[in-house]
Amino acid sequence: MSTEAYRPGNVEEARIAVIIPVKNRFKPLQAAIDSAARQTLKPKEIIIVDDGSDRPVEDILTNRYDGIVRVIRKDRSHGAAQARNDGVEAASSDLIAFLDSDDTWEQQKLEKQVEALLSVERDHPLIYTRVAVHSGSGKRDDDGSNEHEGSLQTVLEMGWYGPLTSSVLMKKDTFALVDGFDPNMQSMQEVDLYYRLRTRVFFKAVRSPETNRYEYGDSITGNSANYVHGRERFIAKHRKSMSNRYRAKLYRAIAMRLLRETRLRALRYALKACLESPLEKRNYGVVMRVVLIGR
Repeated sequence: MSTEAYRPGNVEEARIAVIIPVKNRFKPLQAAIDSAARQTLKPKEIIIVDDGSDRPVEDILTNRYDGIVRVIRKDRSHGAAQARNDGVEAASSDLIAFLDSDDTWEQQKLEKQVEALLSVERDHPLIYTRVAVHSGSGKRDDDGSNEHEGSLQTVLEMGWYGPLTSSVLMKKDTFALVDGFDPNMQSMQEVDLYYRLRTRVFFKAVRSPETNRYEYGDSITGNSANYVHGRERFIAKHRKSMSNRYRAKLYRAIAMRLLRETRLRALRYALKACLESPLEKRNYGVVMRVVLIGR
Protein backbone atom coordinates (compact mmCIF):
# COMPACT_ATOMS: atom_id res chain seq x y z
CA MET A 1 0.00 0.00 0.00
CA SER A 2 1.28 3.50 -0.81
CA THR A 3 2.01 5.55 2.29
CA GLU A 4 0.33 8.51 0.56
CA ALA A 5 -2.98 6.77 1.28
CA TYR A 6 -1.77 5.34 4.59
CA ARG A 7 -4.03 6.04 7.52
CA PRO A 8 -3.82 4.04 10.75
CA GLY A 9 -7.12 2.58 11.90
CA ASN A 10 -6.43 3.89 15.39
CA VAL A 11 -3.62 5.45 17.40
CA GLU A 12 -2.09 2.13 18.44
CA GLU A 13 -1.69 0.99 14.82
CA ALA A 14 0.53 3.93 13.85
CA ARG A 15 3.98 2.89 12.62
CA ILE A 16 6.44 5.68 13.41
CA ALA A 17 10.16 6.11 12.74
CA VAL A 18 12.06 8.70 14.77
CA ILE A 19 14.99 10.26 12.90
CA ILE A 20 17.82 11.74 15.03
CA PRO A 21 20.87 13.25 13.27
CA VAL A 22 23.92 13.77 15.47
CA LYS A 23 27.52 14.90 15.22
CA ASN A 24 29.58 14.77 18.42
CA ARG A 25 26.74 15.93 20.69
CA PHE A 26 26.83 12.86 22.90
CA LYS A 27 25.83 14.48 26.19
CA PRO A 28 22.34 15.69 25.13
CA LEU A 29 21.84 12.74 22.74
CA GLN A 30 21.03 10.29 25.52
CA ALA A 31 18.21 12.50 26.79
CA ALA A 32 16.82 12.83 23.25
CA ILE A 33 16.80 9.04 22.74
CA ASP A 34 15.24 8.48 26.17
CA SER A 35 12.43 10.92 25.40
CA ALA A 36 11.65 9.10 22.14
CA ALA A 37 11.86 5.62 23.66
CA ARG A 38 9.58 6.40 26.62
CA GLN A 39 6.66 7.68 24.53
CA THR A 40 3.19 6.48 25.52
CA LEU A 41 2.85 5.59 21.84
CA LYS A 42 6.14 3.82 21.23
CA PRO A 43 7.83 4.32 17.86
CA LYS A 44 8.55 1.28 15.72
CA GLU A 45 12.14 2.42 15.20
CA ILE A 46 14.56 5.12 16.34
CA ILE A 47 17.16 5.77 13.66
CA ILE A 48 20.25 7.69 14.72
CA VAL A 49 22.31 9.02 11.83
CA ASP A 50 25.90 9.54 13.01
CA ASP A 51 27.07 12.33 10.72
CA GLY A 52 30.82 11.70 10.95
CA SER A 53 31.27 12.06 14.71
CA ASP A 54 34.87 11.90 15.96
CA ARG A 55 33.84 8.92 18.08
CA PRO A 56 31.17 6.49 16.80
CA VAL A 57 27.79 7.00 18.45
CA GLU A 58 27.46 3.27 19.06
CA ASP A 59 30.31 3.52 21.59
CA ILE A 60 28.15 5.54 23.98
CA LEU A 61 24.80 3.78 23.57
CA THR A 62 23.49 1.41 26.20
CA ASN A 63 21.49 -1.76 25.57
CA ARG A 64 18.30 -0.56 27.25
CA TYR A 65 16.17 0.21 24.20
CA ASP A 66 14.77 -3.25 23.34
CA GLY A 67 16.25 -3.28 19.85
CA ILE A 68 14.31 -0.28 18.49
CA VAL A 69 17.42 1.92 18.18
CA ARG A 70 19.46 1.62 15.00
CA VAL A 71 22.60 3.61 14.11
CA ILE A 72 23.65 4.61 10.59
CA ARG A 73 27.29 5.60 10.67
CA LYS A 74 28.75 8.08 8.13
CA ASP A 75 32.53 8.25 7.99
CA ARG A 76 32.47 11.93 7.11
CA SER A 77 29.96 14.68 7.68
CA HIS A 78 27.48 15.69 4.99
CA GLY A 79 25.37 17.95 7.19
CA ALA A 80 22.13 17.59 9.13
CA ALA A 81 19.88 17.84 6.07
CA GLN A 82 21.52 14.88 4.33
CA ALA A 83 21.62 12.95 7.61
CA ARG A 84 17.85 13.36 8.00
CA ASN A 85 17.31 12.30 4.38
CA ASP A 86 19.43 9.18 4.95
CA GLY A 87 17.45 8.35 8.07
CA VAL A 88 14.11 8.64 6.27
CA GLU A 89 15.37 6.50 3.40
CA ALA A 90 16.37 3.78 5.86
CA ALA A 91 13.04 3.87 7.71
CA SER A 92 10.50 1.08 7.19
CA SER A 93 7.68 2.95 8.95
CA ASP A 94 4.82 4.88 7.36
CA LEU A 95 5.16 7.96 9.58
CA ILE A 96 8.30 9.91 10.38
CA ALA A 97 9.09 12.24 13.24
CA PHE A 98 12.27 14.30 13.44
CA LEU A 99 14.15 14.92 16.66
CA ASP A 100 17.37 16.91 16.93
CA SER A 101 20.03 15.42 19.19
CA ASP A 102 19.79 18.36 21.63
CA ASP A 103 15.98 18.47 21.87
CA THR A 104 13.53 16.27 23.80
CA TRP A 105 9.85 15.33 23.78
CA GLU A 106 7.17 15.11 26.42
CA GLN A 107 5.85 11.57 26.90
CA GLN A 108 2.56 11.99 25.04
CA LYS A 109 3.96 13.89 22.07
CA LEU A 110 3.60 11.15 19.43
CA GLU A 111 0.26 9.95 20.78
CA LYS A 112 -1.24 13.43 20.60
CA GLN A 113 0.12 13.93 17.10
CA VAL A 114 -1.35 10.71 15.76
CA GLU A 115 -4.70 11.64 17.33
CA ALA A 116 -4.46 14.97 15.48
CA LEU A 117 -3.49 13.22 12.25
CA LEU A 118 -6.57 10.99 12.47
CA SER A 119 -8.75 14.10 12.75
CA VAL A 120 -7.53 15.45 9.38
CA GLU A 121 -9.24 14.14 6.24
CA ARG A 122 -6.36 14.97 3.90
CA ASP A 123 -3.72 12.90 2.10
CA HIS A 124 -0.78 14.91 3.41
CA PRO A 125 -1.27 16.23 6.94
CA LEU A 126 1.74 17.73 8.70
CA ILE A 127 1.28 17.67 12.46
CA TYR A 128 3.35 19.85 14.77
CA THR A 129 3.33 20.82 18.42
CA ARG A 130 4.02 23.92 20.43
CA VAL A 131 7.56 24.25 21.72
CA ALA A 132 8.97 25.03 25.16
CA VAL A 133 12.30 26.83 24.77
CA HIS A 134 14.96 26.38 27.46
CA SER A 135 17.90 28.75 27.70
CA GLY A 136 20.07 30.48 30.26
CA SER A 137 17.23 32.90 31.00
CA GLY A 138 14.84 30.09 31.88
CA LYS A 139 11.98 28.20 30.23
CA ARG A 140 9.45 29.92 28.01
CA ASP A 141 6.75 28.84 25.59
CA ASP A 142 7.58 29.59 21.99
CA ASP A 143 4.06 30.16 20.72
CA GLY A 144 4.94 31.95 17.47
CA SER A 145 4.29 28.94 15.25
CA ASN A 146 1.01 27.62 16.64
CA GLU A 147 -1.26 30.22 15.10
CA HIS A 148 -1.41 28.65 11.64
CA GLU A 149 -3.41 25.64 10.50
CA GLY A 150 -4.79 24.46 7.19
CA SER A 151 -3.50 24.82 3.63
CA LEU A 152 -0.97 27.58 4.13
CA GLN A 153 0.53 28.40 0.74
CA THR A 154 -0.14 32.14 1.06
CA VAL A 155 0.98 32.27 4.69
CA LEU A 156 4.29 30.59 3.82
CA GLU A 157 4.84 32.85 0.80
CA MET A 158 4.26 35.88 3.03
CA GLY A 159 6.98 34.85 5.45
CA TRP A 160 5.91 32.22 7.98
CA TYR A 161 8.93 30.05 8.76
CA GLY A 162 6.88 27.05 9.84
CA PRO A 163 7.30 24.78 12.88
CA LEU A 164 10.46 23.58 14.59
CA THR A 165 11.79 20.43 12.92
CA SER A 166 11.76 18.46 16.19
CA SER A 167 8.03 19.12 16.59
CA VAL A 168 6.93 17.65 13.24
CA LEU A 169 5.23 14.36 12.32
CA MET A 170 4.36 13.53 8.71
CA LYS A 171 3.90 10.63 6.32
CA LYS A 172 7.03 9.27 4.69
CA ASP A 173 5.50 9.82 1.27
CA THR A 174 4.73 13.43 2.09
CA PHE A 175 8.44 13.95 2.72
CA ALA A 176 9.23 12.21 -0.58
CA LEU A 177 7.02 14.57 -2.60
CA VAL A 178 9.90 17.08 -2.71
CA ASP A 179 12.81 14.64 -2.22
CA GLY A 180 13.30 15.67 1.39
CA PHE A 181 15.63 18.32 2.75
CA ASP A 182 17.98 20.24 0.46
CA PRO A 183 21.51 19.17 1.54
CA ASN A 184 22.94 22.37 0.07
CA MET A 185 21.11 24.55 2.59
CA GLN A 186 23.47 25.42 5.45
CA SER A 187 20.57 26.78 7.50
CA MET A 188 16.80 27.20 7.06
CA GLN A 189 16.54 23.59 5.86
CA GLU A 190 13.14 23.07 7.48
CA VAL A 191 11.82 26.42 6.24
CA ASP A 192 12.84 25.43 2.72
CA LEU A 193 11.18 22.00 3.11
CA TYR A 194 7.85 23.48 4.21
CA TYR A 195 8.00 26.07 1.45
CA ARG A 196 8.45 23.41 -1.22
CA LEU A 197 5.57 21.42 0.32
CA ARG A 198 3.31 24.47 0.63
CA THR A 199 0.85 23.49 -2.12
CA ARG A 200 0.48 19.88 -0.92
CA VAL A 201 0.32 19.69 2.88
CA PHE A 202 -2.32 20.50 5.47
CA PHE A 203 -0.84 21.86 8.72
CA LYS A 204 -2.40 20.85 12.02
CA ALA A 205 -1.17 22.01 15.44
CA VAL A 206 -1.13 20.22 18.77
CA ARG A 207 -1.68 23.20 21.03
CA SER A 208 0.40 22.09 23.97
CA PRO A 209 4.20 22.31 24.34
CA GLU A 210 5.15 18.69 23.67
CA THR A 211 8.60 19.54 22.26
CA ASN A 212 11.51 20.93 24.29
CA ARG A 213 14.16 23.00 22.58
CA TYR A 214 17.47 23.77 24.26
CA GLU A 215 19.44 26.74 23.01
CA TYR A 216 23.19 26.28 22.65
CA GLY A 217 25.81 28.68 21.34
CA ASP A 218 27.16 26.14 18.85
CA SER A 219 23.90 25.63 16.98
CA ILE A 220 23.64 26.15 13.22
CA THR A 221 21.69 29.36 13.78
CA GLY A 222 24.52 30.52 16.05
CA ASN A 223 26.97 30.40 13.12
CA SER A 224 26.76 33.66 11.17
CA ALA A 225 28.24 32.27 7.95
CA ASN A 226 25.69 29.44 7.85
CA TYR A 227 22.93 31.83 8.87
CA VAL A 228 23.64 34.18 5.96
CA HIS A 229 24.25 31.40 3.43
CA GLY A 230 20.94 29.69 4.19
CA ARG A 231 18.91 32.87 3.78
CA GLU A 232 20.72 33.90 0.61
CA ARG A 233 20.15 30.47 -0.92
CA PHE A 234 16.50 30.45 0.13
CA ILE A 235 15.91 33.80 -1.58
CA ALA A 236 17.73 32.63 -4.72
CA LYS A 237 15.63 29.44 -4.91
CA HIS A 238 12.24 30.99 -4.26
CA ARG A 239 12.51 34.64 -5.34
CA LYS A 240 9.73 34.42 -7.94
CA SER A 241 7.11 33.06 -5.54
CA MET A 242 8.11 34.96 -2.40
CA SER A 243 6.50 38.24 -1.43
CA ASN A 244 8.68 41.37 -1.35
CA ARG A 245 7.99 41.66 2.37
CA TYR A 246 9.35 38.15 2.92
CA ARG A 247 12.59 38.99 1.10
CA ALA A 248 12.85 42.20 3.12
CA LYS A 249 12.30 40.22 6.33
CA LEU A 250 15.22 37.91 5.49
CA TYR A 251 17.51 40.77 4.53
CA ARG A 252 16.67 42.55 7.81
CA ALA A 253 17.46 39.38 9.73
CA ILE A 254 20.85 39.10 8.02
CA ALA A 255 21.61 42.75 8.73
CA MET A 256 20.84 42.32 12.42
CA ARG A 257 22.93 39.15 12.62
CA LEU A 258 25.94 40.93 11.07
CA LEU A 259 25.44 44.16 13.01
CA ARG A 260 28.37 43.78 15.40
CA GLU A 261 30.59 41.73 13.10
CA THR A 262 30.86 43.66 9.85
CA ARG A 263 28.99 46.94 9.69
CA LEU A 264 29.38 47.50 5.94
CA ARG A 265 27.86 44.12 5.08
CA ALA A 266 25.09 44.72 7.60
CA LEU A 267 24.33 48.07 5.95
CA ARG A 268 24.24 46.45 2.51
CA TYR A 269 21.58 43.97 3.64
CA ALA A 270 19.60 46.66 5.45
CA LEU A 271 19.50 48.71 2.25
CA LYS A 272 18.42 45.63 0.31
CA ALA A 273 15.48 45.32 2.68
CA CYS A 274 14.52 48.94 1.94
CA LEU A 275 14.65 48.32 -1.79
CA GLU A 276 12.52 45.19 -1.53
CA SER A 277 9.80 46.79 0.60
CA PRO A 278 10.21 50.59 0.62
CA LEU A 279 7.01 51.30 2.56
CA GLU A 280 8.00 49.27 5.63
CA LYS A 281 9.27 51.61 8.33
CA ARG A 282 11.10 48.82 10.15
CA ASN A 283 13.57 48.52 7.25
CA TYR A 284 14.73 52.12 7.79
CA GLY A 285 14.92 51.48 11.51
CA VAL A 286 17.46 48.72 10.83
CA VAL A 287 19.45 51.08 8.59
CA MET A 288 19.58 53.62 11.42
CA ARG A 289 20.72 50.99 13.92
CA VAL A 290 23.53 49.92 11.61
CA VAL A 291 24.64 53.51 11.04
CA LEU A 292 24.46 54.56 14.69
CA ILE A 293 26.24 51.52 16.09
CA GLY A 294 29.35 52.43 14.13
CA ARG A 295 29.72 55.78 15.85
